[in-house]
Amino acid sequence: PKKKEKKNSRIEKIAIIHKALGIDSKNILDSQLQTTIDINVENGLSSEQDTTSVSSGVATASSRPSHRKLTPRDRMFFDRYGFLISSEQNTLLSNNFDDPKAVRKENERLLKWQKMLDEFDKYRNQKPEKLARRTCKGLPDAVRGVVWGKLTSYVTNVSGKTTPTFQELVNTKIGEAEYEQIMKDVPRTFPTNEFFCSIDPSTYALVPNPQGHQSLYQVLHAYACYDPEVGYCQGMNFIASVPLFYQQPEEAFKTFLFLMHGMNYRQYFLPGFPRLQESIYILDNLMKKHLSKLSKHLKKQEIDIHCCVIQWFLTMFTYNLPFPAIIRMWDWLFVEGHDIVFAVALAVLKLVSGKMLKLKGTDLLEYSMTFSGQLDLTADFLIHEALEFKDVIKSVDLIRSKAPQNIVVLPSSVEVYSKLSMPPNNQIPFYLRNKSRARTTSQQFA
Repeated sequence: PKKKEKKNSRIEKIAIIHKALGIDSKNILDSQLQTTIDINVENGLSSEQDTTSVSSGVATASSRPSHRKLTPRDRMFFDRYGFLISSEQNTLLSNNFDDPKAVRKENERLLKWQKMLDEFDKYRNQKPEKLARRTCKGLPDAVRGVVWGKLTSYVTNVSGKTTPTFQELVNTKIGEAEYEQIMKDVPRTFPTNEFFCSIDPSTYALVPNPQGHQSLYQVLHAYACYDPEVGYCQGMNFIASVPLFYQQPEEAFKTFLFLMHGMNYRQYFLPGFPRLQESIYILDNLMKKHLSKLSKHLKKQEIDIHCCVIQWFLTMFTYNLPFPAIIRMWDWLFVEGHDIVFAVALAVLKLVSGKMLKLKGTDLLEYSMTFSGQLDLTADFLIHEALEFKDVIKSVDLIRSKAPQNIVVLPSSVEVYSKLSMPPNNQIPFYLRNKSRARTTSQQFA
């Protein structure tokens, strides 16, 4: 009875306020109810669905009186990274984001990183274990771009020539074929992210965002001019786009340049794709040891592992994993180097191995080529599973050394940097200068 009295009292107060403002409460509810019905009909729902909260007269988040007609835009939701999501996903993410413990934990981590950034050189040189551990736990979004910039700021021009500025590279003309391919691939890059798309106010359709497309084009154009031997290849667009979510185009270009040269990722795109061949060979050998049942099953069904992993390596998983998992993997990548991709690949294959072992023939082949785009896993879960294979990273060099003659064995990042004339400490990337020490921290943040 008391709850009923409070409810009636609240409704009376609302009615008094509406009357003082000259507003007809009944008309508002009737108008909002009809608006909801109109939107439901647009979305193919029954006119009786989703109207309970409005007709009840209770001012909830979905039924609060409004002076404007609701539009299809009100049913479009974007996650914290700017990706278009469903209303169900938005509700789930909103509940998680409003979790006081999660918010408090993120804020505490942010405060720690703000202090570390004030003394970053000290942590990089004197406390690399702590820097590696905290990075691998996941960087706060607010400082991710800054930390990535500091972890990747030690790339050296491998040609030995004076490096042109970013603007000079952007203003340099590139070949017609490369220009056309870049222009084709830029609109295909994360087309449902707000950085690369916007909403037409008249039709509420997603349309290209010229500013985002121009930023990505500039990064790809600049790299094609910087490294004419590689130029531009498909797959680069997704890799180059990730830093743009956290950095300005010039800084994003430097991060991309570090990946391509500081980690030798450019070898994936050289004629003949030498590093792709090497990576598939290494992963195949790792599967024989760590996922033997799956490896034997694929061999029995005459399915090569390259069917599902080529895209992983050429896009650094950016096309296949949920975005939160991608950026967590990149945090780890900048601390331990390229070879962590094998731990991630084994973790993903382990997660789907149960289903793959039940499939045969064309069903297995089709699933092998499409499953990675359907994975729904959290970043924490993926990193936890990948860390189960942390010792794999140490065995990669041994497998690489035993490669047959038809597999081109590429020089390691350490060998490339050792040939450069540079100060030994200040110009070597963090992941190489502290390679052995950083890798031992895997056990600490597992």
